[in-house]
This record gives sequence, structure tokens and C-alpha cells, in this order.
Amino acid sequence: MKRIFLGCVAAVLLAAAGQVPAAEFEFQFGGGLSEEHPHTIAHRFFAGRVAELSGGRIKIDVFPSNQLGAERERTEALQMGTLDFTKVMTSVLANFMPEMNVFSLPYLYKGNDHFRAVIKSDVCRKMMRDLEKVGIKGIAWYFAGNRCIYNSKRPIASPADMKGLKIRVPENPVMIDTINAMGGTGVPVNLAEIYTSIRTGVVDGAENSTLFYYEQKHSEVAKFYSFTNHMVDTNIAIMSLESWNRLPKDLQDAVDKASLETENFLFDKWLEIEAEFNKKLENQGIAFNQTDVDAFREACKPVWEKHGSRLPAGLIDSILNVK
Repeated sequence: MKRIFLGCVAAVLLAAAGQVPAAEFEFQFGGGLSEEHPHTIAHRFFAGRVAELSGGRIKIDVFPSNQLGAERERTEALQMGTLDFTKVMTSVLANFMPEMNVFSLPYLYKGNDHFRAVIKSDVCRKMMRDLEKVGIKGIAWYFAGNRCIYNSKRPIASPADMKGLKIRVPENPVMIDTINAMGGTGVPVNLAEIYTSIRTGVVDGAENSTLFYYEQKHSEVAKFYSFTNHMVDTNIAIMSLESWNRLPKDLQDAVDKASLETENFLFDKWLEIEAEFNKKLENQGIAFNQTDVDAFREACKPVWEKHGSRLPAGLIDSILNVK
């Protein structure tokens, strides 16, 4: 009884002194984007909600801008248990779980609403569970906008306009083949080198969301942005399975609840920030243009035939059939 009394006195004194008892679990969340990026904002939202839902028993420190390594490095560190949380493109996770390549297929989703339905479906819940086979705990699906072509040469309206253009892509066979099928030449370039590569002519452009295009200042070297909308970009927040297994059930539940809230928060936050950036890009004189999406979708059929056959039977149809 005396020990309990002394513990209570110590807690009161700490509170009076403005000190908060140390959390039971202290984790690190390694991110790759800037402090202002919606994904970093989502990481901090997630960390805050976990702290609230756990009653302060879990503390998550967020480290943006590749402070804890690039995506592949962070994923490997997470598998080894030396990093607790990170967020990566599904194309990166495909190196560890090949079926993740399904999210790189061009024109997989029917739009943003279909994306939201898919990430909440049994298909994606199963993929989250399957990640545990490689030492990874899936936490939340992250929306990353609609990927489109931008370049320094000309507007793109149809596949014929892509001829001769070298377009930067991540180092992923599906995405390289997608740009080639669209009529250009896919060239893998490290994310940090895109700006310089466009400015020096190593590539003519790249493909990504308008938010990424604005934030990375690619609009300074590639003035033509064409709405090919060839991919609704799917990213995923992941956790070390080792770190997850250290948590008691009630704290695992807190992480799960915060994860679902983060998915919804991020989707709305992304669209809000992207709308602001699009206005800024228009004020800069960026040449936006619509494209013949049906022509691009038709041109990309060989990509589905080649890479779809390498995916588990029925996986593509199960995604397409989500309502």
C-alpha cells in the first residue's frame, strides 16, 4: 500500500512540474517526403491519434525527408526490426511480395471512388495479412493522387504524341512497360534526381500527381502537364511485425483504429492540398491539357497481358469487381 501511495505522490509531483511520464512504447516512423506533404501530415495525424487512443502509452516520432533512409532501405530496416513504421509505394513492396505489382497496372481503378472501395475490401485486407509472411504488418492504405505525364517538350493528347519522349519512372518493370506501351520510353531515375535529369535532358519528363509535380518544383523544368490519369497511386503505411507483436491487444486495437482514421483523413487532405497547388500551377502558366484516355487505355492492354499473367489467378478480377 505504501508503494502505491508513493507512486501516486510521484505522479502528482510530475504533473505539477509539467512532466509527463515516459511512454511504455517509443517508436520511429520514417517517411520520405517533406514536412508539408500530405503523407507526412498523415503520419503526424496517425502518431497523434495513437497517442490519444493509447492514453499516452505509445509515442511515435516522425522523421520525414528520407532522414531514416530511402524507401527500400526503410523497408529492409523494418523487416529487421530496426525501424518501427514507414510508408512506401506498393511498387517497392512488390520486391518483397510480387502480387503488390497489381497496383502498378495502368487504368486498374475506375476512379477515386473505386480506389476507396478497393482499399477497404476483403482483397486488400487479405494482402495486409499476407505481408506478415515477410515480417511486415500492413497499417493503412495511402492515397497518392492520379499519376499523369508531364514533360518539357509539348502537350500530350494521344499515344502518338509520346513518340520520342523519355519519361522518368520508378524502377519497376510494370511502370517501365506502361510508358513504353503509351508510346514513350520509360527511363528509371532515382526520385531525388528527377529535377536535374529533366533540366539536363537525361529525360524529357516524368509522371506523377500534380501535387508531387508542384512540391518537387518540376513545373520549373517541365511546363506541359497532360491528364493521362494512367494510375491512381496506391501507397501503404507499414509496421515492423516485431514491433507489432510487442504490443498488448488493447494497444494493437488503438493502432488499428488510428490506421482506419488516417486513411480517411489522408484522402480528404490530399484533395484539399492538391486543389490549392493546382491553382498555383495555373497562376504559374502551366499548360494543363486533357487527353484521349480511351486511346491510352487501349495502348496499355499489352501491359495487362504480360504482367497480369504473373499475378495470382483471379486477383485482377477481384479488384475490378469491387463495388
